[in-house]
Amino acid sequence: STAGNIKNLIMDKQNIINKIQKLIALRNGAQAIGSEGEANAAAAAIQRLLTEYNMKLSEIEGMPEAEEESCIGRSDNYNTADNYRSGWKRHLLYAICEYYYCRAYMITGTPRCAVYGTEVNRMAVEYAFNFLEAVFIRLSAIRFKEEHGTCRINTRHRDIWLSSYLLGCASGVREKLTSEKTEQVTGLMVSHGAMIDRYIAQTQNAKTGQWSSSSSRGLNGRVFDLGHRDGRKQNIAKAIK
Repeated sequence: STAGNIKNLIMDKQNIINKIQKLIALRNGAQAIGSEGEANAAAAAIQRLLTEYNMKLSEIEGMPEAEEESCIGRSDNYNTADNYRSGWKRHLLYAICEYYYCRAYMITGTPRCAVYGTEVNRMAVEYAFNFLEAVFIRLSAIRFKEEHGTCRINTRHRDIWLSSYLLGCASGVREKLTSEKTEQVTGLMVSHGAMIDRYIAQTQNAKTGQWSSSSSRGLNGRVFDLGHRDGRKQNIAKAIK
């Protein structure tokens, strides 16, 4: 019956709320004892469920929707310098930020990035970025060894190979995350983007600059495609189910 279906929907929603509330408690507990990785993983799981079930953190925590904007803040702990000066870490960070309704800017005169967004979203970005950065650095060494074995390779060739592969990984992640977008996600991005704009205008924190694309000169297209395929295979939610 219609009444029965409505009752089931209410029960299902309450189950999701209960699950998110447990994750919030886990995040808060991990923060209290200084377990940053566990706290960030819990935040990523929270954001995944909020997006999947079209819910807002304000309704989970019982606060007025208007107060959500007060959760916007800034994190400066992203060192995006890389050994190959290819910008692959920046590209990876920007793709993840877009997925989690955040925004990243280069901090002027430094190789670091500032990330703007709600606390739970910034924590999710940090978890995903650290997770994927480690995965791709490990995979780059494996793929390079698979192709070259123990042969001696000159430094320039090695750097071009690795930068091509890592940029491909970042590109693959962006393509995968973009393909997962829905109309709802786009709406949330616009809403959060507006909140971030207002936060930046009001706080006027340390100067930040827009990022610029890295040059593709000298890249190995075949190796870039290899990295792209590996990037698309990654599942940043697998460790936070």
